[in-house]
Amino acid sequence: MTNLFNSQFPTITGELHVAQIAHYAQLISAMESNLGCSCYLFDYQKKTFAYIPNGSPFLSGYSKVEVIKRGWAHYQSIMDAAAFEEFQTVNRAAFEFYKNIALEQRSDYTLECCFKMLTQKGANLLVKHSQTPIVITNIGDIWLSLCTIRPAVGYKKEAHLLRNTKQACDYEYNQSSKTFEKKLKPNLNSREVEILQMLASGFTESHIAELLFISSNTVKYYKKNIVKKLNTDNIKEAISVYIAS
Repeated sequence: MTNLFNSQFPTITGELHVAQIAHYAQLISAMESNLGCSCYLFDYQKKTFAYIPNGSPFLSGYSKVEVIKRGWAHYQSIMDAAAFEEFQTVNRAAFEFYKNIALEQRSDYTLECCFKMLTQKGANLLVKHSQTPIVITNIGDIWLSLCTIRPAVGYKKEAHLLRNTKQACDYEYNQSSKTFEKKLKPNLNSREVEILQMLASGFTESHIAELLFISSNTVKYYKKNIVKKLNTDNIKEAISVYIAS
C-alpha cells in the first residue's frame, strides 16, 4: 500500500492534533470510495481506534462507540481465540522487525494478515487485513497506522506478509521461528514466467494470445494464477514482486 499521507515519515510528540486526524479521515473516505475496502486508523499508543467511518464492515455489527471503547479488544470480538492469539503474535513479530530498520523506511512496509472475521450473526468471512505506519513517536515507536480490510480472495489463512512497497519485496511470517523472513522467489511454471515477462514488457492480452497461439481467455487464466501464486492484488503488483524476488 502506498503511503498517501506523508512524503516522509513524521516524528511527533504530544497528542495527535484533532485537525491532523480530521485530515486523515477525509483521505480515508476517499480511499474507501475508490478502493472498495474498509479503512480506519489505529492508535497503537492508546491501543484504540483514532478513526472509523460510520457503517464500516469492520464494525461487524457492533456500534462505532462500542468498538472505539473496546479498542484492541475489538479484534478479539471478531476472531476466534486461536486466530486472535496468532494475530497478536504476528503483530509482535512485525514490531520486532521494525526495530531493525531505519525510522525513515518504516512507512515503506505494510503488514498483511489473513483471518476469519466473525460477526454478531455468526457469519465467517476470510479477510485480508493490512496496516501501514503513518505516524511515529519521537523514540521510534509506531503511533498511528492506516488499516484496510477486504475479502481475502485467493489468499491462504496462514499467509502473513510484510511488504516493502518501494522495493517490491516481501517478508513472510515463519510460524516456527515467529519472525519475518525474506520470501523466496515464487514457483511459477515456464508458461507463467513467459506470460509474466511479456506483460512486463508491455504486451497486451490479445497480442500475447496471438504470439503464443492461445486464446485471450487462456491468457486471463494464467494471469489469475500468477496473481494468486504471488499473493498479490493485481497483475501490476505481481510483476513488481516477481522482478524484485
